[in-house]
Amino acid sequence: MLKLKRDGAERDARPAKTAAADGGATKPVGAKGSEGLRHSPYLDMDASRVIEVQAKNVRRLKQFSLGSIVALGVIVLVVLLRGDLLISLVCVLAYVVAGRSTLTNQRRSMNALWDGVSCILTMDCDPEKYLQVLDGLLADGRVVPKGRSGRPLRESLSIWRGLCLALMGRDEEALEAVSGIGQGDPAGRSAERVLAYNQASLRLIVAADRGDAAGIDEVVDVAGRLYDKLVLHDPLCAPAELLLASARAEQALASGDLERAAELSEEVGEKAQTRQQRLSALFVHGRAADGLGDMPQAARDFSRVAEEGGTLAQRRRSEEWLAAHPGTLPSGDDPSGDGGQAAPDALGEKPGDDGREGDEDAHDRLAPEQA
Repeated sequence: MLKLKRDGAERDARPAKTAAADGGATKPVGAKGSEGLRHSPYLDMDASRVIEVQAKNVRRLKQFSLGSIVALGVIVLVVLLRGDLLISLVCVLAYVVAGRSTLTNQRRSMNALWDGVSCILTMDCDPEKYLQVLDGLLADGRVVPKGRSGRPLRESLSIWRGLCLALMGRDEEALEAVSGIGQGDPAGRSAERVLAYNQASLRLIVAADRGDAAGIDEVVDVAGRLYDKLVLHDPLCAPAELLLASARAEQALASGDLERAAELSEEVGEKAQTRQQRLSALFVHGRAADGLGDMPQAARDFSRVAEEGGTLAQRRRSEEWLAAHPGTLPSGDDPSGDGGQAAPDALGEKPGDDGREGDEDAHDRLAPEQA
């Protein structure tokens, strides 16, 4: 383990897993800059409309894949009936290869569909709407099969339900939503590592909300073991690194090491891949600033969370803090713009910097296939 020195104090840190070129380090794999922090194309749609669009896209994708496989099968059958053995064998082999490719493309496109709709939570910061969407889709057997074939998807969406509930401050319901799902294994196979990451992310939100220092310590341990087992180009590498930094920021805050909490929350904000992650980092930074007596900085942080927090519980708590500390926001820093040019927050970004991703018709099309 490396030792970093900051202001004369030694800090523990794992080395960032980065790809190097010409002797220089690049950003952690998967990390995005502020250009990735945009709203989803579902921002102006209500939950019922999102359910309708997502259900239609899922059914369309399934029908397309099934139709492709059936069409290929008909072609192979016609060739077989002609009785040419060599050509028949070649066609059967081609059918198997094409069928597997079709199913692989369907899985990737389906993942892209679900990733797209999850932006309601991650980019729009609206867990309340996303929870309604998930409940509607889980109730539709044509979208989420009821049998064994639909179990992986149901478990994945149940974890998203738990995250929504936790981010709304409904901790008991969040834990209940995932009570029947395993905790995963940070050192296990890919699916087990993903499960461990998702469960740790949810438990961190709940533990931080409750001020549960022991629970936060457990998440730090899981996130650390997970990150240590990942290789450079694993797609989970950057999220695991971010989870570890987030857990350490909460750990420092819970232990009273406010300067360390502020440092780590800035690190999380810089590496944030979604708006929800960035606002969570600002919320931690604001609490640290409040504890250190830097009321103007705390006001700037909480104002940003209140401005963009959607239905997050952190937005409500930020508004409560601002209401209890009137006049702490410096003149000209009003996020609404009424007081003049807004100053950058602790993470260097001004309110209103983010645009909206995609065109207005994007939600009516299938999401593009992921590489």
